Amino acid sequence: MDFPKDLASKKLLQFQHKYYGLCSTVVGFGVPWLVGELCGVGIGGFIFGGVLRVVLTQHTTFMVNSVAHTFGTQPYSQEHTARDSFLLAVLTFGEGYHNYHHEFQSDYRCAVKWYQWDPSKWTISTLSFVGLAKKLKRFSRYDVAIVKVRQESNFLIMKGHVDEKLQNLRQGIEDAQKRAKFMMAEYQREYQQFKANMQEQSHEKIAQLKADMKKAQQEFEVGLKQWRLYMKSLKKARIYG
Repeated sequence: MDFPKDLASKKLLQFQHKYYGLCSTVVGFGVPWLVGELCGVGIGGFIFGGVLRVVLTQHTTFMVNSVAHTFGTQPYSQEHTARDSFLLAVLTFGEGYHNYHHEFQSDYRCAVKWYQWDPSKWTISTLSFVGLAKKLKRFSRYDVAIVKVRQESNFLIMKGHVDEKLQNLRQGIEDAQKRAKFMMAEYQREYQQFKANMQEQSHEKIAQLKADMKKAQQEFEVGLKQWRLYMKSLKKARIYG
C-alpha cells in the first residue's frame, strides 16, 4: 500500500498499519472487556462496549454511502446524488452533510455553519488550536457561498423561473466574489513581501490594498444579502423550496 509522504514518515501510523488486526482487537474488544471486569459487569463490557458498538458503528458508516445518497437536501450541487441529512450527521459525527463533502472534498469540514452538528470538525479544529494538527484545508466562505448561489439559481432556471433580477443578482455576486478573492490575494502577496523586505514605501500601498480588499468584501456581503432576501421572497411566494 502506497502512503502519502507525510503519513509514511509517522512511525506510530506505520506500526498501526503493520499490526492493524492486533491493535483493533485489543483496543476494540479487549479494552471494553477489561473495563467491564473492573466495573463489575464482566462480559457486559465486551458485549456492549465491543460487539454492539462495532455493529452500530459499521452500520451507520455504511449508511453514509446509501442513505446519504437517497434522503436529504442538495444545497450545493445536484451533479451527484450526495445529500445533506441532519439525522445522519448526528449518527455519524457530521458525515451526514454529504452534499458539502462531495462538492468540497478536500475540506476538513463536512458542515460549515456554526449550528450544524459536526463533532469531527470541532475535534480537528481543537487539535489545530493546540498545535496537534496543521495546515487544515478549507474553502473560503466566498467559494462556498458562490457555489450555493449557483445551485439555487440553476434550480430556479430548471423549474422555469427566469427573470432579470435573478440574472443580475447572480452576475453581481459572481463579479463581487472574483474581486474579493483577487484583492485578498493581492493584499496577502504584498504584505508578505513587505514583511520580508521591510520597505517603508510599501506602507501606503499595503494600506490602499487593505482598503480595496475591505471594499470588495463589503460589496460581496451586500450582494449576498440581496440574494438571500430575493430567495426569501421566492420561498414566501412558494416559487422556491
